[in-house]
Amino acid sequence: MSFEKRIASIHPALLTIVTVAGSLFFSVFTASTDDPLAYRAFIAVIFFAFVALGFLWLWSIYAVASVQVGATAKWTIAFLLTPLLLAAGKLLLGDNSTGSEGIPAMLLRFASGVLFIACVWKAAEAFEIALSGKGAPIGKIGGTAVFLFFSIIGAWALRERILVLVASAPSTRQTA
Repeated sequence: MSFEKRIASIHPALLTIVTVAGSLFFSVFTASTDDPLAYRAFIAVIFFAFVALGFLWLWSIYAVASVQVGATAKWTIAFLLTPLLLAAGKLLLGDNSTGSEGIPAMLLRFASGVLFIACVWKAAEAFEIALSGKGAPIGKIGGTAVFLFFSIIGAWALRERILVLVASAPSTRQTA
C-alpha cells in the first residue's frame, strides 16, 4: 500500500487524538509579539507540526483521489505551503489578533486563510469526483469540504467513503 493510501486510511481516532492534543497544547502555550523570538519559534515549530499532520491527511485524500481519476496532483505544493504560511504567521505575529498588526501581517493571515480553504475545497472536489466517476454537484463538494474543514468530525463521518476510495484506487507505486 502506498504512503498516500496509508495516511488517507488512518483511523479517525488517531486524527482526533492529534487534533485534540494540538488544541490543548495551544490553549496552554500561547505566544505574543512581546515574547522572545526563541520562544515564538518553538511555538511556531510545534504549531507547524500539528497543522502539517492535519494537512498530510488532507493531501493524502487529494493525492489518492487524483490518481483515481487519472489527474496529476497539481495542488500538492499548496498543501505544503499552507502550514508553512500559518507557522510563519505564528512566528511573526504570535497569537495576537488585534487590528494593529499592519498590512503585511494582515496579508499573510489572509493569504494563509484563502490557501487553507482552497486546499480543503480541492481535496473535497477530487474526492467527490473520484467516488462518482464523473463531475459532482457543487453542493456535494461543499458538504464534503465542510467535513474536511472540521476534520475531527469529518474523519469519522467520511471514514467509510475514504476506505472505498482507497480500496478502489489504483496503486501509485510502480513495480519493477
